[in-house]
Formats: sequence, structure tokens, C-alpha cells
Amino acid sequence: MNASHRAVAMLASALALAGASPAPSPQGEGMLPPEVAAQFPSGYLAGFGEPPLWRPEALRNFRSRIRLTINGILYTKVSIRIDERSNGWLEGHVAFVDPRDHSVPNGLTERYFTVGRARFDALRQTFERARLWHIYPEFYQMTGDNICVDGMELIFERADANGYRFSTANAQCTAPPAMIEAAAALIELSRERRVLHWLQ
Repeated sequence: MNASHRAVAMLASALALAGASPAPSPQGEGMLPPEVAAQFPSGYLAGFGEPPLWRPEALRNFRSRIRLTINGILYTKVSIRIDERSNGWLEGHVAFVDPRDHSVPNGLTERYFTVGRARFDALRQTFERARLWHIYPEFYQMTGDNICVDGMELIFERADANGYRFSTANAQCTAPPAMIEAAAALIELSRERRVLHWLQ
């Protein structure tokens, strides 16, 4: 991680601690904490009906929860979550939001999927290799005079006994290869291979 990346992460944290960030928009359903939600357009993650992992009650009856949300230039956005319950049981949940799909309420389609312990442990190792969540909040951004005008934003969240963590990058502009690998591993686990091309 370069100096400018660290500076951006530290500035975002300092602003949050100072109370400079506004509260999350109701349109965004409070999925992200204020210091993170302030960096995204209003309603950016609206429509999923997903639980806010940053709130303490999100871990009630859970050991850990991991979520990848992808949103950007496409009409469709997706959220993939894996919950590890207190008894060790693992369950996955995937949700697609497409405002053009009028066949379902609010364009939302959801399903659950099974997760094996060995594959979940391998996934966590992939996240560790990607060095996700080592800084809070972590924003991979363009450096110098470069700008990123489109693409798909990868939003990684984790909640466990060590607290809430957040990392984000644009798949086409700023995400390092290890982060793309982590996103692909979670997508493969959800069996939603159609989403893989969003990373290219």
C-alpha cells in the first residue's frame, strides 16, 4: 500500500472520529456506517434489504459474517454474504437488484446456498493473501491525475469478534490482482459464475 493510499484511509478515519461525516442516507438502508456511507452516492446500496454488519447486533448468534457487494456501471448489482453461526453452521445468501426487472418486487431476487467448512477456510486464506481489512476504512483510489469514471465497485465487509472491517476498490481501475482473486473466490462459492465477467 502506497503513502497516498494510507493518507486517504487515515483522513477518512480522522473525519469519522471528528464527527464530520453525515449520517447514512435512509435510501441506502444504513448498510454502511456513516464514515463509509459518506463516500458513496445517496441510495448506492438501496434495495437489498441486507442487515447492516457494522452494528453490534449484527453478530448476535453469529461468529462471523462476510459480505461482498458489487455495484457500478451496470443496471444490476449483487450482494453475496456468508454467515457463520455461533454453532459453526455456515450459510450463504445472494441477492440481485435490477430495477428493470418488474417480475419481482423492487427488482430483488434472492436465494441461499450451502457452504462447506473446507471451502470457507480456503476463502478466508484468500482474503488474508489479499490483505483485506488491514486498515479501516480502506479505500483503494486512483493516484496522481488519473481518474476512474466507470467500472464496478467491490465492497468487502467483515464482522467478527475483532469488530467491523471495510475495504473497497474499483474492479477495473484500482483493485489489485489479489482483491480480484478474493472477489472471484467468493463468487465461485456462491455459484453465480455470471458475475465473474463483472471483474474483467
